[in-house]
Amino acid sequence: MFDLLRSEIDRLFDDFSTPALSWPRGLARRSAMTMSGLASLPPMDFVERDGQFELSVEMPGFDASEIDIRLSDGRLTVKGAKAEESEEKEGDYVVHERSSGSVERSITLPRSIDAAKVEARLQNGVLTIVLPKTEEAREQERHVEVRAA
Repeated sequence: MFDLLRSEIDRLFDDFSTPALSWPRGLARRSAMTMSGLASLPPMDFVERDGQFELSVEMPGFDASEIDIRLSDGRLTVKGAKAEESEEKEGDYVVHERSSGSVERSITLPRSIDAAKVEARLQNGVLTIVLPKTEEAREQERHVEVRAA
């Protein structure tokens, strides 16, 4: 009895150690994705150019409908939430999986942002948020010359 239990446990661990060889086709790829989960803080870049700021946030696998952007009290918050369910029937097994996860990033913006003109677009897994400066902020900018010492 214990030998049978031990052999089943050994087989289970062998399945996890060599997923591409032991798991049914397609299951290894999905399980690896599900086990890794989603990172809670997506990478982002914040740059200033041409009288505006641009914020780029990596959101791979998200559709525009799964992303929520809020601008409140000088803070910009980007949230993404995803839920997936799949079922695969092949031969003598059925694989039914559910996964969900969310990501969120929030930053404090400069006061010179014109909140009424903020725009966002999602392309190839990268969310780009354009944050134009107010006219006053653009007028107050000046070039400072750098002199050699």
